[in-house]
Amino acid sequence: MEKKLVPVGLSNRHVHLSQEHIEALFGEGYELTKFKDLSQPGQFACNEKIEVVGPKGSLTMRVLGPARKTTQIEISLTDSFVLGVKLQCVTLVILLVAQAAQLKVLKAKL
Repeated sequence: MEKKLVPVGLSNRHVHLSQEHIEALFGEGYELTKFKDLSQPGQFACNEKIEVVGPKGSLTMRVLGPARKTTQIEISLTDSFVLGVKLQCVTLVILLVAQAAQLKVLKAKL
């Protein structure tokens, strides 16, 4: 029997941003800058990082590109304890902070 290998990837906490939220955080017309390519074709880690603030704490997260249709935050169960949020498929209100700008409230689906 021929042995077949399946690539498996693991990613740490990160965020995918819509173009609307990229511009709200970093300025009108802003384009994400590539830090390094990821194993998924066309995907890349960005130089940009944001702070995600929850009711109990905050975490700095790397932005992944390219821009998405909707903003998505990916965290682990342990990260959810730090942020003080219940990890489930519900809409949560999270504050995103960047060096250049701050969004008052952003609804993100976990």
